[in-house]
Amino acid sequence: MRKEILFFLAVFFISTPTFSQDPRVSQITNMPMVLNPANTGNFKGDIRIGSSFAHLSNGLLKKNFFGASTNNIYNIGLEHKLGQHQDWALGFNFMHSSSPRFMMSGNYASVSLSKAFFLDTPKIYSLRLGAQVSYLNGIADETKGGYTILMDVRAFQYYRPNGTTELRRFRDDYVNVNLGAVFNMNLDKIKFETGVSLNNILKPTFGIMYDSDTKKRYRASVNSNLTIKANKKNSFRFDHISWKEGLFLRGPSQYNDTTDIHETIYGFSWINHRKSNRTIGIYSRTAKTIFIMAGIDFKRGLSFNFSYEQPFNRRFYNISQYGISLIYTSGSRKQRKEFK
Repeated sequence: MRKEILFFLAVFFISTPTFSQDPRVSQITNMPMVLNPANTGNFKGDIRIGSSFAHLSNGLLKKNFFGASTNNIYNIGLEHKLGQHQDWALGFNFMHSSSPRFMMSGNYASVSLSKAFFLDTPKIYSLRLGAQVSYLNGIADETKGGYTILMDVRAFQYYRPNGTTELRRFRDDYVNVNLGAVFNMNLDKIKFETGVSLNNILKPTFGIMYDSDTKKRYRASVNSNLTIKANKKNSFRFDHISWKEGLFLRGPSQYNDTTDIHETIYGFSWINHRKSNRTIGIYSRTAKTIFIMAGIDFKRGLSFNFSYEQPFNRRFYNISQYGISLIYTSGSRKQRKEFK
């Protein structure tokens, strides 16, 4: 068992890809279909409904990107397992991003379909493949607040030429496709999961302002988690997410349409198993911020999570945020009793 733990820890810590994404919110793991289409149906139970809210604040307005001060991100997802063996799953996700003091806003809706394949008879090892079709519409309103890429979901490109003095309002939309895969291993005391997604299959044009010809390029992301059950009452979980630019649909790499954001989140959490499981974790965003996340699982499959993120030094990274999420999972007690 010790060798297995060391092996999966090694995989966990070296799985940082060159090409990945930038989820702005602290609770990106509670927006599973945003992170990876193959997360559709990747849970114990029959139906999962999740809602989340994040409020992002800019702490140094005078030194950062034209004075944008706040942005809000709302998300809701619904997943339903299908088929006699519940190996198919259908999901719908809707995200909204806007603030009176942020010039970019939009609505982003997606439909996902996934299929699970069990790789052995005891169903210890499984692979889930998923596909997602998304429709995005956005508004860039130069009369409403400022802009910073550090709070933007990057569904559309911000581009304003030097010397531009107009205060205009732009609107655009497009359709995109994402693909993903998630591998799971469930042993008695170890659970390991790793996922990869390939985004922007259609390479849509996402320039909404003065440059309308910029296209998204293929982009991959990776996330992993390892859970170790110490005893009947306690488990410990390690999380890793790596990305580069964009939250919902990912932006291109190092050209004039990007600021070359490349960050990684590592986290450690403690799960106390009771009738109502309780979780508390500590995470860091590329050693620029520290944030805590606390959650409680109520009876009947309902869980609540709260997070707060604070920069180490606002001179180098000045975005703080708090988030809340509420998740409901239906299914038998037998399906949900395994540690998460």
